[in-house]
Amino acid sequence: MKNVFTFLLLLFSLLCNGQSPKLFTTDKELSSSLINQIYQDRNGFIWIATEDGLNRYDGAKFTIYKHEPNNEHSLAHNFVRTVFEDSKGHLFIGTYMGIQMYDPATDNFTPLAIREDNGEIFESNIVSFIERRNGEIWVSGNMLCRLNIKDYLLTVQKIDIPMTSTGFMIEDKKQNVWIAKDEEGVYRLDSNNQLTLYLSKDNGYVKSICEDSRGNIYVGSMRKGLFVYNKRQDSLSSTYKCN
Repeated sequence: MKNVFTFLLLLFSLLCNGQSPKLFTTDKELSSSLINQIYQDRNGFIWIATEDGLNRYDGAKFTIYKHEPNNEHSLAHNFVRTVFEDSKGHLFIGTYMGIQMYDPATDNFTPLAIREDNGEIFESNIVSFIERRNGEIWVSGNMLCRLNIKDYLLTVQKIDIPMTSTGFMIEDKKQNVWIAKDEEGVYRLDSNNQLTLYLSKDNGYVKSICEDSRGNIYVGSMRKGLFVYNKRQDSLSSTYKCN
């Protein structure tokens, strides 16, 4: 019986095929090979933000969304930087022109978000979204804003901090917001709305920030490699330098 069981296991392994890769190209599927982000929503759809349109993959085929002149419910701009879904299932699209939300019922997009202070369209190159632990949606771009939604109407409210043109950001476990500022470094906004600069201009071009399960903060720099936050010294220390 032992020999028979071993034979069956070997036979079963011969019948199993590994997952085969598939290459998607601009010839048939993608609108552009210049990809800014790949994002999967709660329904399993893959959204691919590119510099020439937004692509949605349902597992079988691609749907390409692009800007259509004189149609406010089309994509506002073909340069799509980021896609983000909040805990309520709202899917936000950040383009070179501002913020929209995808409406799955009509397969269209909402008009661009407007500013609450003057009612004008919030024209900004959107970099990133986060949903804070208190439920607020924050948006970084030409300025740091709070995004509000009411009946598919998007409005933004400027967050009053002495900082412009914010970059990629995260909220850590202590509810501090870390904000990358490209060549300027990285800032931390604490619960008291105090802003602290942790890296100077000489420490590289900051493009990414993340936090691990233990609460360690890591900062990725294009010129000076990886930095890690030292809690005792309240500083970012370089751990690895790129050649």
